[in-house]
Amino acid sequence: QAYAPVFNNDGVYTPQMVVDGQAEFIGSNLAKAQTAITRLAKLPKADVMIVPAQKNQNEADTIKLRVNVAKLPKLNSGDVAEVLLAITENNLASQVARGENSGRRLPHTAVVRELRSLGNLNESSKPFQTETTVLPGKGWKRENLRAVVFVQERRNKRILGAASANLARE
Repeated sequence: QAYAPVFNNDGVYTPQMVVDGQAEFIGSNLAKAQTAITRLAKLPKADVMIVPAQKNQNEADTIKLRVNVAKLPKLNSGDVAEVLLAITENNLASQVARGENSGRRLPHTAVVRELRSLGNLNESSKPFQTETTVLPGKGWKRENLRAVVFVQERRNKRILGAASANLARE
């Protein structure tokens, strides 16, 4: 829904695909997807790193992460970059009760379990550094979790950099 006004759309639809916050189209259009990914992958990106922080034995389920962002590309005039953390889980599925997929079991990949802002930065900011804690929810399988950090212009929704890290126990 946040992308609809950026692309001058009246609403959202399924399956909609958005690449780098700058191109949108019907997700089944392979040619458009390949063209957008190839074109947008060439643009400058920030350096984003996710590093597991020191573990505390008293917090067995807690996951501590250190996030660093450097070399931020030039922002659109008047915009600010937001650093976001998504915790995703793979290997999930749903049993469909109604509709065109009734009776089918559908697999899901990279389901967002949590999404939160870690802070903001602008072109004059020093490199961004923060530590954060993730407490997996009941029923989440640690071996299927990933942390995804991405930097996005707040108003224009352009993705400025991203990284991901596996959160499975070592």
